Amino acid sequence: MNIPQVPKDITNAKQMQDYMTGIQKALTQKQIDDDKTISDITNKLVIATQAEAQTGLDNTKIITPLSLRQGLNANGSAPVYACRAWVNFNGTGTVAIRGSGNVSSVTDNGIGLYTVNFTVSIEDNNYDVNLTEKLTRSYNAWIDSIGILSMSTSSISIQNQSVNTGYYDNEIICVSIFR
Repeated sequence: MNIPQVPKDITNAKQMQDYMTGIQKALTQKQIDDDKTISDITNKLVIATQAEAQTGLDNTKIITPLSLRQGLNANGSAPVYACRAWVNFNGTGTVAIRGSGNVSSVTDNGIGLYTVNFTVSIEDNNYDVNLTEKLTRSYNAWIDSIGILSMSTSSISIQNQSVNTGYYDNEIICVSIFR
């Protein structure tokens, strides 16, 4: 913005009036320029609909906090906490990832022992872990367990075992991390 400098030699009211008129013109032009810039930007912004937020395929629209919540199918006023990493893998034979997010690999550490490695580290070890497996045994499932051996910011090691037979591999193991 070009505001006229205060003349060092203002000696009368006319000079002061000219100076003030110059400032007023500069401020008016600045407001016009600002309004035009804001108008140019806002005319180009388009808010995503709930359906667009849910599909997440349009990279040209903005999303509001409500649209984000709706896109995640999160109703109510409780905070939304996103899954930070997840994996569904086959733990038998050669370990194979079926699907994942923020998981770079799964290491087979022996029968029923696995390490899930994160692509991007979690901020600390205070995350929640959900573990599930396919029920494949003919006897009561309560005597089988899948559990955490160790947790770090870059990976989690888990075990899959039975009270009757010890460690065993399972064809479907799922891990999800929330923080």
